[in-house]
Amino acid sequence: MKKFLEINPLIIGAGPVGATLALALAQAGVKSTIIDTCDPDQVLKKDFDGRTFAISHGSHLIFKALGLWEELSAFVEPIKKIHISQANHLGYVHYDEKDSGGLAMGYLIENRHLRRILFRAIFNHPLIKCCIPHELKELNRHPFFLEATLAPEEKLKTPLVVAADGRNSLTRQQAGLKSHSWSYHQLALVGMLKTEFPHENIAFEHFLPSGPLALLPMQDNLCSFVWSVDKQYGERLLTLSEQEFSTQLQASFGDYLGNFELVSQRWTYPLGATVVPQLVAERLALIGDAAHVIHPVAGQGLNLGFRDAVTLAEVIVDAARLGIDIGSAQILERYQRWRRFDILTLTGVTDLLIRSFSNESKLLGNLRMAGLRLTNRIPLLKRVMTHHAMGLLGEKPRLLQGLPL
Repeated sequence: MKKFLEINPLIIGAGPVGATLALALAQAGVKSTIIDTCDPDQVLKKDFDGRTFAISHGSHLIFKALGLWEELSAFVEPIKKIHISQANHLGYVHYDEKDSGGLAMGYLIENRHLRRILFRAIFNHPLIKCCIPHELKELNRHPFFLEATLAPEEKLKTPLVVAADGRNSLTRQQAGLKSHSWSYHQLALVGMLKTEFPHENIAFEHFLPSGPLALLPMQDNLCSFVWSVDKQYGERLLTLSEQEFSTQLQASFGDYLGNFELVSQRWTYPLGATVVPQLVAERLALIGDAAHVIHPVAGQGLNLGFRDAVTLAEVIVDAARLGIDIGSAQILERYQRWRRFDILTLTGVTDLLIRSFSNESKLLGNLRMAGLRLTNRIPLLKRVMTHHAMGLLGEKPRLLQGLPL
């Protein structure tokens, strides 16, 4: 076991995905080092920034297995129903707990609460060395290890570097791994609002010609909104008063939840996607947004990253228990093969959704509604789609099943 504990992979990026990998390894007794340039005090004291995340049922099982769900559960709101509709067309798709086997279809949590809880967990774990704030300055390759030079001045030797440093990953770029990115020429306009009528734990996705509008159930009967709009319209919406904006948002969504009252600032984030053909290089693996970026229409981007983290953790732990070099090409290729289909499928589905529902063709509109009605009438199809969104399909790593490594 001593050899097993001395593996010490280096994780670059202490966001939710990088932190989850470190905690998954630590649960199995594997030490790791995690570095990030962020200021810990800023992370721990961060106010609401407009971002909320949908934690899938599979991700919820990960956090239960890691012993974090009890703390997280104080800040989550379950999704019990999902309602999908299209502007100017009759019909909709409605998912509820019958389609999910009686389970919640997901849980909503603010970014700041998720980040803070995971951040504290990595700082408090004896098997995780946190070099924060530190920056990776140089990475030198040797036959059986990598030597990382950090600033402030420190040198580390590691058999494996994991890049969890986001969509503009410098680690990925320095390794020469190519990526293909495109913009949707849209902004995600986000914030929090209060509705006249209770949300009843329903997540709404309303497709408008300008882009999807999502209303997501939060605690205290508030709703988080994610409104995808073109840049010019988004900038105009930011200039409206709170009352004018609330009225415009309610008019675009409809009367189902009554009148809206904006209870936060408004923030915007650019929308795009990135595909990375190779998730691994010599003694390097990519996870999270360093490995893929998708449109938030399905709320699955972060869950995709969590699946990266626990898959890589399982591959590392299994190799270590067999005494195999965790940074070897065969081990990293196992990770890449395991993740490729899930990533490409979800990237393709979200891209297709955005391109098809943002098209104002009358013929396409009728075809879309026919598809929605058909989905509503086929229980098996609804269950398959629900279980995929919940992270319950395909070959699942042990932590995604709620089992320890």
